[in-house]
Amino acid sequence: MKLGEFKMKIINRNIIFIFLSTLPMLISCNRDNSIENNVKTPIDTIKEKHRFNDAIEKSNNKEKLYDLMQLKKDLDSFVLSVKKTNLPFTLYTDTIRENSDTKVLWAFKKGIFELVDPDSTVLLVRHHFLIPKTSRILRLNILEIKYSNIHKCNLFFNKLVDRKDYKVDLLELEGAYLDYGLTGTTDYVIKINETILWFNISCQYSKKEFNRLIEIFRSNLQLTGDEEVIKCFYGKACE
Repeated sequence: MKLGEFKMKIINRNIIFIFLSTLPMLISCNRDNSIENNVKTPIDTIKEKHRFNDAIEKSNNKEKLYDLMQLKKDLDSFVLSVKKTNLPFTLYTDTIRENSDTKVLWAFKKGIFELVDPDSTVLLVRHHFLIPKTSRILRLNILEIKYSNIHKCNLFFNKLVDRKDYKVDLLELEGAYLDYGLTGTTDYVIKINETILWFNISCQYSKKEFNRLIEIFRSNLQLTGDEEVIKCFYGKACE
């Protein structure tokens, strides 16, 4: 092989590597765009609580694992101070069932939460936080996934554990790969008894900000210290 051809091959490999190294962010931001287009009815204040349907009320009863409105206040403070947004989060909440809107179901069939089977749960609620009137995608998702018993909950959590080490081959770069994790985006999953809480975060947050968001999330939970967790930052190996 001539020296010129060899150099060109090296350059091409470097270009491929750089492009594929950005793949997790591209996937994450693309999925963020899809989610922004698949949002339903807004629930902004506690005054609107009466508009929840029965299933959502079940997630807010005496056995609730956290105070959603207090969490929203804490997340608002974070995004206003750290991301310098002029507006707080708008909160949308919906239940996911077989008869849900087609756009909503998309996220659970071919989208970011494709690992979740709504029909296997007794309660599946999505809380979607986003900043309106901004070009930056600063959205957050919290899924409440409740099962009828701990055994079924453990089965699904183990499914996530098996998936967390998923990697994507870098095509022409033999032996090279990218860590894909649960969704190709940034995730924090915690199992509490029969319930799994899945905190999914936009690619617009740094790892330092991701860790701070986890602290805020955990500070609003009633924890014993024995909970199992999965933590995935896009493009990095899950913990």
